[in-house]
Amino acid sequence: MGGADVGGDGSVQWRVWGDNIKPGKEVVRNRGTKGEHQNVDTTDPGTNFTVSIELPQDQAAADAIVSKLKDLPYPAVTGSRVTFDLPIVPKDPDQISVRWNSSAAPAGKATMTVKARSKADSSVKKSTKKKAKKKRK
Repeated sequence: MGGADVGGDGSVQWRVWGDNIKPGKEVVRNRGTKGEHQNVDTTDPGTNFTVSIELPQDQAAADAIVSKLKDLPYPAVTGSRVTFDLPIVPKDPDQISVRWNSSAAPAGKATMTVKARSKADSSVKKSTKKKAKKKRK
């Protein structure tokens, strides 16, 4: 199973993982305080995302999100996008959670997890490489 968690820890943090990561598809672009991370987790055709969003503790903010979802047109407009503001909840690292079923990984292939924070990117990359070397031995 693959997934991604996004949430607040005083700022925003994210964690993404997959069970069948395509070799050579990782992209990490850090430019000072800006950055981008990409990768590919292979899935079977017809696989769905399961999206879970924790509603805010503030009743008005929670009601606004539910109201927005209730007011969507029916029948749905295919290909459209649902957008709403979600207040960031401090110290809640999985406030937004997305899961999917990865394709079966070839024998001997391990799960990869990427956990990044703005100042820890280089240490995460190094620790992932060290773990991969240990598994090959």
